[in-house]
Amino acid sequence: MQAQLLHPISNPCNFFRIAVMILDEAPLFDPGLLAELDWSQNMVSFCPDISPVHPGAGLVLRPLCTSDLDRGFYKVLGQLTKVGDVTTEQFIKKFEHMKQSGDYYAVVVEDLNLGQIVATATLIMEHKFIHGCAKVYTVSRVCSVT
Repeated sequence: MQAQLLHPISNPCNFFRIAVMILDEAPLFDPGLLAELDWSQNMVSFCPDISPVHPGAGLVLRPLCTSDLDRGFYKVLGQLTKVGDVTTEQFIKKFEHMKQSGDYYAVVVEDLNLGQIVATATLIMEHKFIHGCAKVYTVSRVCSVT
């Protein structure tokens, strides 16, 4: 999260510094992880060929960033479930929590021509007490604009 501090003199009515939440392009996780995916093990064929690096013409697959809030991220999630009223501050706090945990890998597909998110999915790492205290990965919240 990037915070911008407003100088109290810039607004004479404001004698205290106020932290303003700013949406930015910082990814939820290292985008290099997507480039390292071994797509050769995929059991499904696509025509035309697609991959995480080339998801389709005019599309890019990348980690979620906070600025996606303004690119229709919740509109896409709304295709799946009721999302409720979420403020920018709530979204950024949840994003930072997920980023710091290192257990969430939310990806989006952005249509570069529209500048809008058209699909999203999340991979969640779950820590287990069973199976020798293993980690289990679950794909969740896969949805796209219809």
